[in-house]
Amino acid sequence: MNAYMIWARTHRPTLTKANPNASNAEISEQLGIEWRKLSEEQKMLYYAESRKLHWEHRQQFPDWEYNPRPRKGKQVGQKKAASETIDMQTNLMLSGSLQNTPSQRRPDPDPISALPPFPAQLSCMPEPLFTQT
Repeated sequence: MNAYMIWARTHRPTLTKANPNASNAEISEQLGIEWRKLSEEQKMLYYAESRKLHWEHRQQFPDWEYNPRPRKGKQVGQKKAASETIDMQTNLMLSGSLQNTPSQRRPDPDPISALPPFPAQLSCMPEPLFTQT
């Protein structure tokens, strides 16, 4: 579980109680906004907790590997055929449209590699930052 998911798990109930008529999508959007407002220092506790959970999982399941299963049946809003998508990408690359285009993916801000190995000291989670209004 990543740092954001750990943080959201502790804050979602409070935000949901404070906004009982909000949809899950609206709650998720607000959680994302609040997470981005936190400083890196405030997020470090959650990054540490994420690393601890990752370490514990490796201890419990040393041979575990992620093996995604293909989806069954039709997907809603079926995507274009792979050959059609590849043809479009090839045309864009040849035309130069994809050159010098910045990547849409944000870099991973998770500084887990900077943390000491566990189990140095297990972290405690603070109370949620939201208050009921």
